[in-house]
Amino acid sequence: MPEHSGDPRWRLSLGAFLPTDLPSGIDAREGYTLAIGGEILSDKSGCLLGSLRYSRYVATGGSNIGLLNPMLEYHWRIGEDRRFYIGPGIGFIFGDNSNGGTTSSFAYSLAAGVNFSSFFIEASWRRGTRDGEHGVAAEAGIRF
Repeated sequence: MPEHSGDPRWRLSLGAFLPTDLPSGIDAREGYTLAIGGEILSDKSGCLLGSLRYSRYVATGGSNIGLLNPMLEYHWRIGEDRRFYIGPGIGFIFGDNSNGGTTSSFAYSLAAGVNFSSFFIEASWRRGTRDGEHGVAAEAGIRF
């Protein structure tokens, strides 16, 4: 059975979120994303993480869109020193529009990043199955 890698097990991050693939006639400004995650299983080749992410952005008409995204992610460690990683994620996404309306759907992601001793940087592409639930994130965080 895989064991803990000896690296920090928890991650906390903050970054920019850019919504993509919005419905026709809808425009949006960039927002922010905030996430916490924890290592579930790990071995030399990678680790399985559970994460909870909240992203928020402003759409046309001043509507605030909030997205809550619990996921399971796998990070394959690559490179000679195994600091770099790439991997998919699956989970759910729950959306809330301040002008009324909620959504919930299946979600998936693809992330790439680099781990340092006590912090990391990551870029990710995240998609739900409904309009307004898609975007890219660039974030930095701490590992503890």
